[in-house]
Amino acid sequence: KKAVINGREVYVESFIDISERTKAEQELKKLSMVVQESPNSIVITKTNGEIEYVNPAFELITGYSSEEVIGQNPRILNARNEENKIDYKEMWKTIENGQVWRGEFCNKKKNGNVFWELASISPVKNSKGIITHYIAIKDDISNRKKSESQLTIAKENADKANKAKSFFLAKMSHEIRTPMNGIMGMTDIIMQGTED
Repeated sequence: KKAVINGREVYVESFIDISERTKAEQELKKLSMVVQESPNSIVITKTNGEIEYVNPAFELITGYSSEEVIGQNPRILNARNEENKIDYKEMWKTIENGQVWRGEFCNKKKNGNVFWELASISPVKNSKGIITHYIAIKDDISNRKKSESQLTIAKENADKANKAKSFFLAKMSHEIRTPMNGIMGMTDIIMQGTED
């Protein structure tokens, strides 16, 4: 750019240091890739619960595409299962107060299959400390829940077998003791008769 300084014509070049901006853009790109590539389901909602973003893992786990759920409420996944003992009022109270909520959800996929998720829901605040969004990071724990259920059933069956064994041994002890008492009594009588 040409400029006139003290009556002389000079060329002026200006440079803007964008290294900080470039660094920030690279950091943002890295964080974006972490969310995209995460094996955990990630859901970002507005403060009213309206879904604004889901990652590919969410789509893979639930069977819903992002187009189908953006603008919806996450309750579209709720299995309304008796085992789903979430206190939703307490959950909302926790996150609205700026705290992290952790718990398990029994949810339903698009195809109707039920699955379990371990979730961590955190508020997202702006630079003024005002909550603008919520982010849920969820892990599919269906296999763990199935194993826990199988272990519970196995323990109940083992307890029943142990009670049956104890009953059997008590009954056998009684059945053996009764004739033995007679034999012991007769043996005592015979032994007393041989001493005289």
